[in-house]
Amino acid sequence: MMGSLFEPAAPGQWRRNAVADHYHENLGVVSAGYQRAAEMLVEAWEAERFDPLLLPIVLLYRHGLELQLKHAITVTERALREVGQPGRTPTELDAWFKRKAGHRLKALRDELSRQLRDLGVQQPLDTDVSDAIDELADFDPWGETFRYTTTLEKDKATGATQSVRNPRPGDPAKGAVVDVVALGAKLDTAINHIGDVWSHVEATYLP
Repeated sequence: MMGSLFEPAAPGQWRRNAVADHYHENLGVVSAGYQRAAEMLVEAWEAERFDPLLLPIVLLYRHGLELQLKHAITVTERALREVGQPGRTPTELDAWFKRKAGHRLKALRDELSRQLRDLGVQQPLDTDVSDAIDELADFDPWGETFRYTTTLEKDKATGATQSVRNPRPGDPAKGAVVDVVALGAKLDTAINHIGDVWSHVEATYLP
């Protein structure tokens, strides 16, 4: 009989274990897990090239970026309250994430930019990182493009709902190929930059 999915490894096989006690402490830690999973796939890409892995790689990076932005917003909201500006409570911020921002990268990026301006941070986000967020968000506005093969869309003229094939990355004129290693490097840069931003805010404004 199969045991629990989440039981520890047998004695003497400790390297098989993951310590599940602290990984969920904040969204930044969770983001690091998704980013590292994507990095490991990219690191193995040239030796183990398997085209269906492209979507999971982008999905992992995208979710890591989303969570990093949400963690940066959370840290910056605390900083705003610390310097005496109006700020949302954790419960109010969680409600905003769920009901307003959702998985929309542009909404999260723009909110973080607004917070940083209110805090007085000069040139809050690198323009190349912001451009990368724009490109990814334009291709995958709702976080579903790299998750499924199709999406349900409502026809504006008739109101009828239909299944629409999700777009795939890569320029068809260039053979619809994507440099996975370069993609990984750019998205690593974006996630790491957002991490640097909230680390600066935390070190500068929070006790």
